[in-house]
Amino acid sequence: MARPLIIAHRGASAYAPENTLAAFELACDMGADGFECDVHLSKDGVPVVIHDENLKRLAGLNKRVRDLTCHKLQQLDVGSWFDRRFCDQRILTLEEALVLSKPRFVCMVEVKDSGDGRTNQSLAQKVARTLKGALATACSFDLEVCARLKAALPGLHVDWIEGASKLISRSLSPVFAQKAGLDGISSDYRHLTAARVNEAHAAGLRVDAWTVNRAASVLRLARMGVDAIETDKPDVAIRALAAAGITA
Repeated sequence: MARPLIIAHRGASAYAPENTLAAFELACDMGADGFECDVHLSKDGVPVVIHDENLKRLAGLNKRVRDLTCHKLQQLDVGSWFDRRFCDQRILTLEEALVLSKPRFVCMVEVKDSGDGRTNQSLAQKVARTLKGALATACSFDLEVCARLKAALPGLHVDWIEGASKLISRSLSPVFAQKAGLDGISSDYRHLTAARVNEAHAAGLRVDAWTVNRAASVLRLARMGVDAIETDKPDVAIRALAAAGITA
């Protein structure tokens, strides 16, 4: 049985503030195969690593990411909300996050949907430009963003993330992903079955599962044949697979 890739969701985000250097480095230390990060555009058009469109939850500032320059964004403390020990954590640019990627530690970039077509197009183009030559993959909930990424950088592995609002089309998502020329689908693990995984594989698509934090679920998905598992707790997933003899 092939071992799925273990991708640290926003880094080892159960133990360190999400999408920060601390979370990414901890994931690497734990033996994860890669880390997932989220990307928005700053006011001056720099792809920056942060999940939320608004800064209130992570930085205590009720402003949108797109309303501040990269310089201003990088002055914010985005670690103290998690624990005062992380008060030195700052927002990374995508380029800075990519420095951490290496052959056994790949960066998975989720390109966020801004709700604005022009902004989405600009973000997709800039992300593709930044990822050229990098050890990285990309994904988005927005199928058009995925297609733009693939068109801008044909050699880039791009997954379409199935959204909760797409319940009607979920069974057809491999068809849509394949027609868009994409490489895989990424699904809430609770919606995956062996039949769905087999169907995607038959269409030549990789299957990623998110966000899986229980050992029993990790094992179930591995036996189902998923290709990658996103988790806030990479140490839990790695131990579970090793204990079951799923190591390669």
